[in-house]
Amino acid sequence: MSVLLLTPDEGFGTRVRSALGPDTTVELADADVIDEDPRFAIPTIMTQHASAQVVVVGPDIGVQHALDYAHEFDLQRPDVSVILCVPASADVLSEALHAGVRDVVDPLAGDERILEAYKRATEAAARARSKSTVEERNDRGSTVIAVASPKGGSGKTTIATNLAVGLAAAAPGQVAIVDLDLQFGDVATALQLMPEHSIADAARTVASLDAMSLKVLLTHHPIDLYALCAPDSPADGERITAAQTAEVLRLVQREFRYVVIDTTAGLGEQTLVALEAATDFVLICAMDVPGVRSFRTTLITLDEIGLTAAPRHIVLTRADARVGLNVEDIERTIGRPIDVTVPSTRAVPLSMNQGMPILQTEQRRSAVHQALTRLTGRFVDLPSSGAIAQPRRWRRRR
Repeated sequence: MSVLLLTPDEGFGTRVRSALGPDTTVELADADVIDEDPRFAIPTIMTQHASAQVVVVGPDIGVQHALDYAHEFDLQRPDVSVILCVPASADVLSEALHAGVRDVVDPLAGDERILEAYKRATEAAARARSKSTVEERNDRGSTVIAVASPKGGSGKTTIATNLAVGLAAAAPGQVAIVDLDLQFGDVATALQLMPEHSIADAARTVASLDAMSLKVLLTHHPIDLYALCAPDSPADGERITAAQTAEVLRLVQREFRYVVIDTTAGLGEQTLVALEAATDFVLICAMDVPGVRSFRTTLITLDEIGLTAAPRHIVLTRADARVGLNVEDIERTIGRPIDVTVPSTRAVPLSMNQGMPILQTEQRRSAVHQALTRLTGRFVDLPSSGAIAQPRRWRRRR
């Protein structure tokens, strides 16, 4: 970490070097440049000292001039943490707070106080860099995948959890799954998680949520996947408004490269919020006549309400069920080709009961594993081995 001092007092520079130790680089800005208008001086200073992430303004600079520097750094370089080294007063502290200053240190402060201010400033600089990275990532575009189905029992949660596991294999730590079945969500069960918090907690505190507090509410899966689980009580789910859901999804999207949303069946208010937030739809069609008819109606409804921009990935579950239908019949009925067909196998309910998604097992030659891998491959390049990372606890059992 590099610290830049905006002060003509070279003796203060010696004190700061002594306080921070040999591992921290301490640089002094040109005294002539410091006297210039901060609006024009800062670009020159930061060009000459590009590695500086903490700037100490003062001492031996007029208080107002130092505050002007603080204001301009807040406007021009919010990624840089500013410490003011000026005599403190109530007015100075108030204006420093509004200028985004991380700390105000008395010019006569000892080494411990200087070191304490430096540590706070470095933490703030790290948070600012993290925020900048998130914003850059969202400029590139996070992928938000809403998994939806017109009817329950179609395998929606199975698809959503396996998709999340598959994405996490390619992008560890960058994937979150949100259980938006607010009354009877099964994501926690499907992933063998014991969540301490739920989306209900996020909704209640959404007005004050930031990246750090959001992470506290997420449950971490051993394969480096994060889950925002459904409430334990259906009553808690009923209290969550559509506006709260939209804001929670927006926050999750800002923090993760991939977000998978397991919706409730049908096109209720919460599901529509998820679809409006999504960049992609994974639409589940079950292989039975009522399911196919409902699916066709769902596609028509999405067109009628204007949800037509997001790509639609059509998944047919229980594709080998002997119910007098075949894939061609279904494609003609819905007017769309099927993108992925997932066969019926006892391995699927077994995986749900064990909390071990199919893509987390070693059944890579099975038809269902290959189908789920193809679905994941529509969003991300999988590792060349095709294997999904196993949590360490599972490896130890084996």
